[in-house]
Amino acid sequence: YYEKLKLLGEGQYGDAYLVIHKATQKQYVMKTLILGGLSDEQKKNTLQEVQILQKFNHTNVIKYYASFMEKETLNIIMEYANFGTLENYITMRNKKPFSDREIHYIFCQILLGLNHIHQQKIVHRDLNPQNIFIQQERGTFIMKIGDFGGAKASNSSMASFDTQVGTPFYMAPEIIYNTGTAFTQKVDVWSLGCILYRLCKGKTPFQETEGDFRDALIGQSFEPITKPEINQVVRQLLTFDQAKRPDCRAIIGLDWVQGKTKKEPVAYKA
Repeated sequence: YYEKLKLLGEGQYGDAYLVIHKATQKQYVMKTLILGGLSDEQKKNTLQEVQILQKFNHTNVIKYYASFMEKETLNIIMEYANFGTLENYITMRNKKPFSDREIHYIFCQILLGLNHIHQQKIVHRDLNPQNIFIQQERGTFIMKIGDFGGAKASNSSMASFDTQVGTPFYMAPEIIYNTGTAFTQKVDVWSLGCILYRLCKGKTPFQETEGDFRDALIGQSFEPITKPEINQVVRQLLTFDQAKRPDCRAIIGLDWVQGKTKKEPVAYKA
């Protein structure tokens, strides 16, 4: 049914390809996961990714279409976002800063996608610009959260949740320092704060060497963002104590997110 066009990325357990569906000529991403040689626990986790993907139905989350086995390989067919990753886009701009309107536009889409993921009682656990994909449609960019390889149901037991998953500069302190508290969806909120900071400053908030990293996290000692209304949002998202960190619903209600700090309505075109 599907013909491979090119390799998009390589992972620990398999690869991702751009494929074309022969009958419809539509393009998709096919993630191939080799199950042979995996332990039963690893197989269970791999199959869980399909179960998680099936829960989502939102513009700002990569859409799942189908999955099928070929010998010992699981193939997952997903939506193809034609403009690559947010990471690539940031790099491609070559340090050209984003306007306030662009920052708001990109952030709000990721926030709405994440809110949908959390409503399905899922924690992504590795939210970073490499896992946010961009679809370009009629001159507009649509952000789509993808790559649920490390995701878990938020009601999972602590035992299955205390493994370190994530990209260090976007990783919540309760994961880095394994504070003994059960991880919650708030780990994704921290990552979202790091993404917002990166959009504003071109770098992640905490870049210190390991020794200073913890002190910087606890003290929230990051260089402030010049726009006070955005800085206020970042500080809330990067609250060290996860119990005091807002959830997606609370963030959606913030004035800056709602566009109440601006006189003009938000209508950004890429």
